[in-house]
Amino acid sequence: MKHISTLSFELPILTQIQGQNLDQWIRTLLWEGNLLGIGSSHQRISVHRTKGRIVAENGEEWILQGVGEVYEMKKIGEMATELQSKIVLIGEGLQAETIKKSLAYTLALDTEHSK
Repeated sequence: MKHISTLSFELPILTQIQGQNLDQWIRTLLWEGNLLGIGSSHQRISVHRTKGRIVAENGEEWILQGVGEVYEMKKIGEMATELQSKIVLIGEGLQAETIKKSLAYTLALDTEHSK
């Protein structure tokens, strides 16, 4: 039986380019089971659920919801009150440090922001 775990990652408010890069990161993770910026030596990742709140620098807030390979990002409003974004992954083969490094690489963050 495989081990299912839940991981949560806090991210800063994202620029438009970082938002686009995050969307690419999510597609690569969910559809291919791979992490951007990480060599292919890691084990394949299987994400069962994806959730999150994405806050953009222009004040927009987006909700991320996904089951398996299907996900959506839906705009929920403007003038965000949250000061950070957050992503939650539930699945198999999730390794916090490896995912954190991939997010930092994808979003061009220093590793302090992707806790």
